Amino acid sequence: MSIKTVTNINPLPIYNTIGEQLHRQSYGEKKPILTQNNKLLPFQIITDMTTTSVLLEVYDLNNNLIKTIDNTEAGVFNDTVYATYRIWFTAGYEFSVNLPSNVMYFKYSFTDLVSNFEMYSEIFQTVTDTTPTVQLEWWNDAPIPLGDYSILDDYTILVSGHSVGRYAPFRCFFNSNIGLPQYPFTKIVEDRESTEFQIAIIRDKTFKFGMWVTEAEYDAITICALADYIAITHKNKLYKVESIDFKDPEWNDKGGVGWVDITFKVGDIVKKTSPAKPTRGDFNDDYSTDF
Repeated sequence: MSIKTVTNINPLPIYNTIGEQLHRQSYGEKKPILTQNNKLLPFQIITDMTTTSVLLEVYDLNNNLIKTIDNTEAGVFNDTVYATYRIWFTAGYEFSVNLPSNVMYFKYSFTDLVSNFEMYSEIFQTVTDTTPTVQLEWWNDAPIPLGDYSILDDYTILVSGHSVGRYAPFRCFFNSNIGLPQYPFTKIVEDRESTEFQIAIIRDKTFKFGMWVTEAEYDAITICALADYIAITHKNKLYKVESIDFKDPEWNDKGGVGWVDITFKVGDIVKKTSPAKPTRGDFNDDYSTDF
């Protein structure tokens, strides 16, 4: 049994072995992923393990057990929509007791009558107040194909005996700041006998922020550019993102992290098209109404 994703899709990366954690690599450094202290970061794990017996435990870097989290408390469910795979995912439930501010990782153990399997998250550190951070969140109306399975789009759970459907988001937090916006103009023009005829002009509103990422983080967050819905929240301000662009990371010589700049556009788009009829006379003196 193993994780079946061909690339990491989770902002908090999840590995087949603990040795894949970045800080355990010869070149790696400790870069904890930011999480809330009262819930797991959303994840989806696609496996061929069909058991429903699982155990989630949180450990510190010295491998001391901090907390065992019940699946119901953590909001971890499974979906068997694919015949040969089972998808485990979180519903974002809050813990009964908050996690401490230690640097930690979680171990997820699967057990059936034949075999046992464990997998491990990247290290993470909780924050009590996420307001100063940049929160990036994305979700979809339909599954995104990924090999012979798909990234889950939504889910249905039972609440008091009734089926309740909710969206299945991915979410992450970064220590960063969103700068003041820029207002690029796009002009659509047509050349008419060496005269520039303006068809339309479009004004966007764009924002930018930067952050340090690992390769596995970057694998996950760039998938958001394909999502149907993208939302960014910073200092209690919500940005409804129309599109998002990622620069290639500038990798460190060592450490396994790189700096990346992210630019996103919001729905503040103003478009002006030229009138169909002339309003300022005959534009090119050919006695026609082409303006």
